[in-house]
Parts: sequence; structure tokens; C-alpha cells
Amino acid sequence: MKTSKKTRFQILMLVVVVTFLYFPGLGCFSSSYTQPKPSATQHPPLERKTLTYPDASRYEGFVLDNQAHGNGMMIYPDGRRYLGVFRQGKPEGPGTMRYPDGHFEKGQWGKDQQFHKF
Repeated sequence: MKTSKKTRFQILMLVVVVTFLYFPGLGCFSSSYTQPKPSATQHPPLERKTLTYPDASRYEGFVLDNQAHGNGMMIYPDGRRYLGVFRQGKPEGPGTMRYPDGHFEKGQWGKDQQFHKF
């Protein structure tokens, strides 16, 4: 079976593109996208802890630099419970807020408020 020059060229270009996508360090230039990722030793590891705040809120989950960071649960003095992702001590990302009366809201959180309900 013969292939046309156009087909061979398309196959060659596909191989080149796939090669550079899977092996980004092979390019002739360097950028932040082609540099190796920093090792885990450059960042302090996350620890599981329980933190209690002056307003009597309690956080249980992963902590970085003594702040809620990663998956965890915050229990507020008024009975609300937020279960989800935290960044630098604040809810940020997907999570669920459960209220004392039993209802709950699932959504995307950030800047201490819910941005998008699921």
C-alpha cells in the first residue's frame, strides 16, 4: 500500500508533536513548563492536626505552616461544619457546608464565600 507525500508528512508531524508533548525537555529552549518540578523536600510536608481558634472554631485536617491547608473539616461555634479543601487557613475549592438544622450546601468555595453551588 502506497502512502502519499502529504500523508507521510502528516504522520511525521504527529510523531514530532507527540514526542515533544511526552518529553518536554527535548526542546531547543527552556521555560518554566519544561523545567523539572521542585522536589518535595523544598516544601514543608503537610501534617494532620487539630487546631483550635480564639473564637472556639476547631479545624481537623491537613496543616501547612500552622494553617489549615488541604482536605479538612472546620467546626464553627454556631454549629456549622465545612468539609472540603482549605488554602492558607480559608475554605477554597470544592466543599460542603452543613448547617445545624440539617440542610447542607455543596459547592466551590473561595475568599470565605461560596462561589458556585453544585
